[in-house]
Formats: sequence, C-alpha cells, structure tokens
Amino acid sequence: MNCQGKTHIGLVREINQDAYEIHPLPDGGMLAVVCDGMGGPAGGEVASTMSVELISKDIVSGYTTFLSENELLELVRDAIGEANTRVFEYSMRDLELAGMGTTVVLALATEQTAYLANVGDSRAYLYSCHNGQHKLTQITHDHSVVQELVDGGSLSSEEARNHPKKNIITRALGTQSSVNIDYFKVALVPGDKLLLCSDGLSNMLEEQQICALLQKPDAAKAVDALIEASLDAGANDNVTAVLISR
Repeated sequence: MNCQGKTHIGLVREINQDAYEIHPLPDGGMLAVVCDGMGGPAGGEVASTMSVELISKDIVSGYTTFLSENELLELVRDAIGEANTRVFEYSMRDLELAGMGTTVVLALATEQTAYLANVGDSRAYLYSCHNGQHKLTQITHDHSVVQELVDGGSLSSEEARNHPKKNIITRALGTQSSVNIDYFKVALVPGDKLLLCSDGLSNMLEEQQICALLQKPDAAKAVDALIEASLDAGANDNVTAVLISR
C-alpha cells in the first residue's frame, strides 16, 4: 500500500492553514490525516497543526494488528475527541486564538478495508477502475451551510459550487467542548485509491477532472497533477491532497 501527499499555500493566501500527516501501520496498512484550519491567520494554522499531530500520535500509538472493527472506531473516535478537547482548551487560554478550529478527514486503510472519519468540509473520495470503467465516489458528506441547502432541495449541486456561503461550515473540530464525527467504512480491492483533500482542491476541480487525474499509475505524479490543476484553476485557498493507493 502506497501513500503520497502534498500541500500548497495556493495563489491568494499568505499562510498555509492546511496540514497533513501520513503514517504506515505495523500490518502494512496506512493512516492519513488532513486538516484545514480556520479562525484567523494564527488560529487556523495552530488548530490544524495541533489536530493532525495529536490525532496521528494517538492512533499510531494505540493501533495493533488484531483490533476489532469496534476497537478501531473507538480508537479513531477517542483520538479526534481528545484533539478537539485540546484545541478548544488551548483557544480558551489565548485571546488571539479564540474561536479557532479545523476540519478533519482521515483514513485508516488496511489491505481490504478503509475506515474513514470527517468533521467539516474536507473530503474523502474513492477512485476505482473495473472492467475499464473509471469511477470517482465522494465518501464523506460536507458539514456546511451550502450542503444543507443541497440536501434540503433548495440548491442544486451546480449552484452550490459558486454559492457565496460556500465556505461556511456547520461543524468543526476545536470550536466547542465536544464534537460530532461522521464515520464510513469502504471495501478496497487492488487498484482502488483513496483521496483525502481540503476544500481548496474540491472547490477548484470538477469530479471528472479529479477522476481523470487519478488515472495516473504513479501516486506521487497524480498528487502533483491534482495540485497543479488546482493552481491552474486559480487556487484561491490552500490546497492539500493525500492519496492512498491499494
């Protein structure tokens, strides 16, 4: 199992508030975590960096080969919950960091299964190719004002892409004393790829573009191509992509 990642400040922002980490697991699996900070230049960077480090450390230290599915989910839940508490408490002690928070999307992938979790609007996609058919499926569900409008039927997916409230999220890590996390389980077969990304990528590229770029057999080149395509499209936010290849 291969994993490649890259982050870029983009073409507009002065600070990169995205952060990611990749960690191989003892049984050949992989952990990847992506966070996109919010709450002012200092706060967003602190929140995302803290969260990536804390979540990764807790999961890697608690992971063993023979954990059951329930134990894996508990490990992920506890790691995100602890990071939420630490970021929230830190923001309460420093007025300059008040209100800071971050999205998080993570994947804990084994040879046959991936366990995913998210808070906010950073996304996970599954790319698959079977019988010559290339397919990209969004696994996570955005926690955002615009997504709620789409879910309620008052806004189309096409209208949502350029909506003025596009960047307002309804759920974040570190902004409150507790956090509500969504979980997903995905079966993996040889050739599948999991893409984790911040909204700086998903807001810039159509799914057809992402799917086409993920057809590149080399994971590092695919990640580079995703970043470059986002920059070519204007990259008005930080851009991060992490790709796990089965």
